[in-house]
Amino acid sequence: MTEKPPANHKEWFQSSHSGHFESCVEVRFEPERALVRDSDNSHHDSPCLEFSAPAWKAFLGLISHEHEHER
Repeated sequence: MTEKPPANHKEWFQSSHSGHFESCVEVRFEPERALVRDSDNSHHDSPCLEFSAPAWKAFLGLISHEHEHER
């Protein structure tokens, strides 16, 4: 999963591991939080999950650690 935001970090972007799948999530970074939404429901007022910056960092660390064990 992408850890660094794109140059314009206020835009929604798909995970680097989404590939060409139709069902994936989009992420948007803001100063103190990360927002996550379903790409199939990506209109401007669609519901999203909100993570604090520390919670998002912990989540990425957890999945990165688990991914290393799968190799």
